[in-house]
Amino acid sequence: MIDPEECIDCGACEPECPVEAIFPEDALPDKWEPFVKINYAYGEGMDVVNRLTDEYATEHNVQNEPIA
Repeated sequence: MIDPEECIDCGACEPECPVEAIFPEDALPDKWEPFVKINYAYGEGMDVVNRLTDEYATEHNVQNEPIA
């Protein structure tokens, strides 16, 4: 999780991300745009993050197997 309030846009985290999921906002692939709103919501608490994540999953028919 990158705290948008703490980030200084230095780019040091980009090559360190093991799943290549970090992009500058102006270079973000369109398919990842909905996650910007979810990332910013971390400052509002996990209830908000969970609600936004659930809304995204419902809208895009994302179904994950339960973790056992």
